[in-house]
Amino acid sequence: MTATAGLTPPEPGTTTPSAASGGPLAPLQVQRRIRETADGKTRLSLAARLTRHGGLIRRPIRWRVVAADRMVVFDGARPALDLALPPGRYDIFARYGLRRITYSVKVRAAERHELVFVLDVGALRALAGLWRLPLPPDVAVEYRLHAAGRASPLLNHRQAGRVVRLMAGRYELRVRYRPGNVETRAGVTVKAGVLSTLQIRAKAGLARIRAARWRIRAAADGWRASGQGGAALVLAPGRYELHIEGMVRPFVVQAGRRVELP
Repeated sequence: MTATAGLTPPEPGTTTPSAASGGPLAPLQVQRRIRETADGKTRLSLAARLTRHGGLIRRPIRWRVVAADRMVVFDGARPALDLALPPGRYDIFARYGLRRITYSVKVRAAERHELVFVLDVGALRALAGLWRLPLPPDVAVEYRLHAAGRASPLLNHRQAGRVVRLMAGRYELRVRYRPGNVETRAGVTVKAGVLSTLQIRAKAGLARIRAARWRIRAAADGWRASGQGGAALVLAPGRYELHIEGMVRPFVVQAGRRVELP
């Protein structure tokens, strides 16, 4: 017997719509083909695409195939799988970047089931810096990625230019500069099969402190920071106080400007 290949909805009761840990939800699209095997063996073939009409993904995908008796048939990272296995029902778990899918399939004797999952995945790369100022090497940048309208982050990292693969949809990137009191937010739409690059330039100032022990305080909201030894701080524009050795020195931070302090 031979079934036609094509884009088909999941069989009732066999799939769970899935997404990147709280990201956008969408029905899982699967391209299926079933045919008899010439040698009478039972086989399961797995692969994936970024988009419906795109080529097969050549990068490693994390696959986990579990039999009905909970025995793990395969657990590893490969672009595609071709497994010889006993007839029966199997649960398939796959992860590509932040995109996770689950699928259940019944494989009959002497048949090859070829499944190609349409992941609807794109990629995002973020590069953060300061407006009109170079970013000092001792300033750390923290990237937090949120699905639109979600409080908990999908991902938190400090790698500038890191390529994150995730489901197509609307996201918010929050960038925090440390040490400092500046956080920027930017909305971005990720499209399937497309690498989007987001460049963020915070309109902030840079304060360089040389004192052995210091404390600073923001006049507007009372934000405070302290430290020992020299430091570079990314600060929101406004008025501040520097406390060193029992003395208080007011100073002003302007966007795109550097302030040298004792």
